[in-house]
Amino acid sequence: MRPVAYGILFGTIACVAMLMLLSVILSIVDVPQMLIEPLALLSACVGAFISGLVCSRMSREKGFFLGLVCGAVLFLIMLLCNIPGSQGVGLMAVIKLLSMLISAGVGGVAGVNAPRRRR
Repeated sequence: MRPVAYGILFGTIACVAMLMLLSVILSIVDVPQMLIEPLALLSACVGAFISGLVCSRMSREKGFFLGLVCGAVLFLIMLLCNIPGSQGVGLMAVIKLLSMLISAGVGGVAGVNAPRRRR
């Protein structure tokens, strides 16, 4: 349970950092409106990848499964934060779920297969 909690924490921090960087870039550069949603999806996928990576590096087993768990929890957190301002769950939410699950699963596999650090 501890690796999943740390993975979710680090994934959330990475996602928030990416969104803050994105907001700074959007305030400086004139970005077309149609690119904002894909850039937000990219930041969610980066957070999910880091979540799966951190979780599986800590547990050293079941990387894909633990990555999927971290990705699903991160998606639920984002969905709960988005519900008050949205009009319901649509196609973009399904795309975001699948993208985050794939990213977190890949991060989980990468974390398990990463070489160990020597102490």
